[in-house]
Amino acid sequence: MPSKDWPSKLQYASTMMDPLRRRLYVCALLTATLPPGRGLPLVIVGGHALEFYTLGGYTTVDVDLVSTRRTEIVCLLENWGFERIGRHWYHPELDVPIEIPDESLAGSEEKVTRLEIDD
Repeated sequence: MPSKDWPSKLQYASTMMDPLRRRLYVCALLTATLPPGRGLPLVIVGGHALEFYTLGGYTTVDVDLVSTRRTEIVCLLENWGFERIGRHWYHPELDVPIEIPDESLAGSEEKVTRLEIDD
């Protein structure tokens, strides 16, 4: 995604009423905005992954990501207006807290489910 497109995409995300969909969309934006690189750019883990797999049967507030590209992701989050609060990056208008607790995926990359969110 061209870097100039993210402001309108973030604005669109802020209009999403479903918090699960909004958080997934923001993660999709991160993935689409990162320059191409080797391997998976990020993997959603923890409670947010569980919320997705249970179709909302389990709910959480934050998004836990695993990524070897933590520095690049943090740079994007800062450019997008996220603020660091403790171990989370938080955007008040989006109400999306993101944590990147690890840089390596414990498990097989082949078992990761890939999603396409909107475009």
